[in-house]
Amino acid sequence: MKRRDPRVSLLSALFRSYYRRRPLRLPSDYARREFALQPWGLSTYIRHIEVLRVDELYRLIESKPPRHIYYSSARYESPGAKDMDSKGWVSSDLVFDIDADHLPGCMDEAVRVTDKDAGVDTVFTPDKCIEEAGFEALKLYDILVYELGMDKQRISIEFSGHRGFHLTVYLSDEDEWARMDQQARRELVNYIKAVDADLEAFENPVIETGRKRTRRRRLAPLPPVASMPDIRGRVARIAARLALLRYGDKGCYEFFMRSPPTPIGRVRGCTRLEELVEEAKTQIGVAIDEQVTVDTKRLIRIPYSLHGGTGLPVYPLTPDKLPDFKPGPWLSPFKDLDYMRVRAIVDTPVITVLGRSMRLRRGESYRLPAPHAVYLLCKGVVEPVGVRRRGGG
Repeated sequence: MKRRDPRVSLLSALFRSYYRRRPLRLPSDYARREFALQPWGLSTYIRHIEVLRVDELYRLIESKPPRHIYYSSARYESPGAKDMDSKGWVSSDLVFDIDADHLPGCMDEAVRVTDKDAGVDTVFTPDKCIEEAGFEALKLYDILVYELGMDKQRISIEFSGHRGFHLTVYLSDEDEWARMDQQARRELVNYIKAVDADLEAFENPVIETGRKRTRRRRLAPLPPVASMPDIRGRVARIAARLALLRYGDKGCYEFFMRSPPTPIGRVRGCTRLEELVEEAKTQIGVAIDEQVTVDTKRLIRIPYSLHGGTGLPVYPLTPDKLPDFKPGPWLSPFKDLDYMRVRAIVDTPVITVLGRSMRLRRGESYRLPAPHAVYLLCKGVVEPVGVRRRGGG
């Protein structure tokens, strides 16, 4: 009989202990969604799971502790049908994914560790890139609320548990947004990413005048403020976020967010106005993953489920918490464990794990706080040497 990998055995036991707390947050219509999971030790997924009662889901998790677990953004007539066409698609939530490693400024910042002999190919993402992804999430939230009129109460923001953020707009079957097909969702993606945005209209705004609306009069220069429609309002909201988060400039923030349209010569309390506007204009698009939003049958991570690549939960956040969010040991559900001893199975450059910088050397042992050790175990770059539990559960 093949001996089970001790790393997989340990992580499977740790994840099972976490799920015994029944932490998952499910939508009220969970019985109409498909569930899927990848158990520890398997490379394949178990799909087409229909969950009629929450107890059924936790019994499944107990028997097959998942490395990853998902439910569908779609609602179906028969979510347990094995064939996708037989499920009977009814409607879907709007789902957005922002991955820090895909941001232009972070593509070269992530540290990739690859060792074919050890079967390792993984990425460590710097905290500053997570922060930049959080700023993108704020931009997206503002677009959903202030440009598209989405109900704030329906929008859920979550740290993905790894290297980015998810935003979900929970919808009902009757909502027009929920019944959009892939083409309509692609158009929405293009709007959010500011594809073909008319910056000329931003630079030279005009208004129609005269009864036949055939005459056009160029407006006097007006700095953008949040109450303006379309691209000018978006630029103002981005400039406001930049003012507050980058410079701590409450004066400029208040001007962009609260002021009525004001001629540039009468602006008071915002000395870096032009600088902020110019920078905001370069950031009018949001770096979302198009394929995630366009897919009407997407599987998404369940809030408070554990990410098998880090051991961290999919963690819900309010918009005001995004600017200061950094994944750290406080986020790990294993912070009450004793220190753990692990052995590196690969060499790494300097990597940052939950705020702690380290460099691993193949064959060397390290005594680490449990959150850091579990993170590295999930990444597959170390193997366990020993662990003892301090607390319960």
